[in-house]
Formats: sequence, structure tokens, C-alpha cells
Amino acid sequence: MQFDNQTDKALARIFLLEFSDSKRYVKNPPAIIYHDIKFPESIQALFPESAKVKYSNGVISFTLFPGHLKDGLDQPLSFLIGFRQYLHYHFHAIKASLHTRMRKRVETFQRVLIKAKRDQDLPGGGAGSRKFKETIGG
Repeated sequence: MQFDNQTDKALARIFLLEFSDSKRYVKNPPAIIYHDIKFPESIQALFPESAKVKYSNGVISFTLFPGHLKDGLDQPLSFLIGFRQYLHYHFHAIKASLHTRMRKRVETFQRVLIKAKRDQDLPGGGAGSRKFKETIGG
């Protein structure tokens, strides 16, 4: 996955690191290794030119075990082919969730600011004609 925006790169890196730690939550998962700094040596040995290619977020490698292939190759291959779309969907869901939470915080801060505004000028003028709302404390 290539991202131009630094924020997108950071979010994708966090998601992929958490994804590679999914062994804690799933029974019998395939071995998923996220290589974000160093290119995998097994791929480097087969394709020496691949180490020169610049990846913005690293490389993910999957190791399937015989138990994953006991019912044939159709299901594991369809999962691997759809993995990129899976990542994009969840990445956009993370961004939408973060944006929703940020909007909610801004709305909360705006409500606090609105409550802290002065009352309108009271008729009659003079120094004692203005009052402040007491919304916090007593």
C-alpha cells in the first residue's frame, strides 16, 4: 500500500502492526509478518531487484500451513486476493471513526464556549447592567 500523506502512512503502519498481532485473538491463523523496516530475506533471495523498490508502508508476508489447505486452494486464495480490499475498507473505517470522534470533541468544546458567552446588555445601561452567566461551579 502506497500513501503520500504522512498521517495516512502512520495510521496504516499502526493498523498493519496490530493486524500482525492478531494471533492472540484468532485460533490457528496463518503466520502474518509485517516487514516495515527491512525487506524479507526470502523474497530478496528470489528477487534481488525487489529490495531496491521503495515501499511506503512495508511488506506483509503470509505463511499458510497444511491445515489451511486441507479443503483446497479456493478459499485461501480468494482471501489472499481480497486482502488488499479488506485493508482499504478497514483503513477508511479507521479514518472515518477518528474524524467522527474529532467532530464530537469540537462540538463539545463549542458548547462550552457558547455557555461561557456574556448575557445580552440589559436595558437601562450603566456599569451594573451587564451580567455574566454562571454555568460552572457555584
